[in-house]
Amino acid sequence: MTRVGAITESPVRTRVGAILTSLIAAGIIVAACGGDDEGRDKTVLPEAAPTSPAAPASPTAPPAPAAPANGGDDTPEPAPAPVEPAPVAPAPEPPPPEAPADGDAQPERDAGAAPLPYDNDHALNVLRTLSVEIGPRVQATAGERAAADFLEEAFSSFGYRVERQEFSIPTFSVSRLVVTADGEPLDAAAFAFSAGGTAEGPLVAVPGFGTPADFDQVDVSGAIALIERGVLFFQDKVNNAEAAGAVGVIIFNNDAGVAQGGLGDGSNVPTVGIRRADGLALSEAAQAGEVVASIALEGGATIAQSENVIARAPDSQCLVYVGGHYDSVPGVPGANDNASGTALVVELARAFAESAGVELICFAAFGAEEAVNGSSGIAGSRALVQELEASGAADAVIAMLNLDVAGAGNALALVGTRDLVQLSEMIATALGIDAGGGRLPAGAGSDHLNFQAVGIPVIFPTVVGAPIHIPSDNFGAIDSDVLEQTGRLAHATLACLVVLAGGALDPPPGCDVEARAP
Repeated sequence: MTRVGAITESPVRTRVGAILTSLIAAGIIVAACGGDDEGRDKTVLPEAAPTSPAAPASPTAPPAPAAPANGGDDTPEPAPAPVEPAPVAPAPEPPPPEAPADGDAQPERDAGAAPLPYDNDHALNVLRTLSVEIGPRVQATAGERAAADFLEEAFSSFGYRVERQEFSIPTFSVSRLVVTADGEPLDAAAFAFSAGGTAEGPLVAVPGFGTPADFDQVDVSGAIALIERGVLFFQDKVNNAEAAGAVGVIIFNNDAGVAQGGLGDGSNVPTVGIRRADGLALSEAAQAGEVVASIALEGGATIAQSENVIARAPDSQCLVYVGGHYDSVPGVPGANDNASGTALVVELARAFAESAGVELICFAAFGAEEAVNGSSGIAGSRALVQELEASGAADAVIAMLNLDVAGAGNALALVGTRDLVQLSEMIATALGIDAGGGRLPAGAGSDHLNFQAVGIPVIFPTVVGAPIHIPSDNFGAIDSDVLEQTGRLAHATLACLVVLAGGALDPPPGCDVEARAP
């Protein structure tokens, strides 16, 4: 990924920044936000979108390191700082549209033709198909491929050219795992990218949390080290255990449930997690007398394939991206996270298919957003942004509208680049929708982060307050009214972004930019 500080501002993006600067200078945006210099963007919301690597820094500086894939316990970097608007510059003419490929006919469009109204019933039908008929859509599985097939067919039915962009992801699978203590089986999970094989020996309870000094107090040579979760990254605990001569590692949780995570650099010994109650009991037993433990782990790391489904008009320039991920975590229908956001991407594609300015939009359904099976998460959007950077096309992109967790919860939050957040707040106010600027908690994120990391302004309306990543994230948990509110705001925000990109649309309510353009 290109370092953020090395990015050069594109002429089209500079023009958009100039328009937004003029809006702020006119007092329109500040007034809509109650007069606060940073609007409501200071609000820290209690819950947010699905967990992924931690947010990179503002596009005016190199990105902060992502939260490690090893599931460590350190506090991630804080959410990205607000991005200042681009400097005022003369507005260049937008580039001419590319010639349609392979003889595709360009659709006839009336100048200023408005998009079709938002249709919540259509969005719900798409959501139902993804979460009920297809169900869990874990990266690199048949469920994810079935969803990609459905999305390709849906986009094609609206007249778009559809590309399926394949990319590779590292993954980890376990075919057999047996963990015992004195012959009794333990409920356990393998750490992603752990070494496979069999380890057996005395169980040694390591004091503290597995620092080198903690290992100095015990002899784990030829033994299986029992370590409590906390303070150190999982990788560091395992590295310290290996350096002290352990032949296996068992990490017990600091909360309910089996400890799980990943080892970004892998390991040389089998490494598993167990429940806290089991760990405390074993620690006490091992200190009182000898406990013999064993780990038998069959499996390992592989390279799997996922894909993005990208739709565009035959003459598209892709100045605005609309995206959301269609994969889910294992065993979960993923209705809110994120069949809801994907359904809105499909519905917006339908609504804008014959509108003026559709040639400025690309719609993307991202694969492999969730960090599961040892993958780092947000992989599909990363693959797309890397391709845009390599071709030079990223410089022309003026905005990315991300849709993730859109159908259930108790508050609609606007996350992203400050100016677009404030503009979206204006639109929400004009539509009578209650939405306020906010930030995701540290460690939470979504596909917008990859666009933001290369300097592309982002806007991410998301609903907070509903559980995700658990089986109750099903179609029955979807609130039709919440989905409609998010969908209506996304529809109007996209129309406004098209206007900012030079499209011949009439601005939606709250998007009063034309009169104040420099």
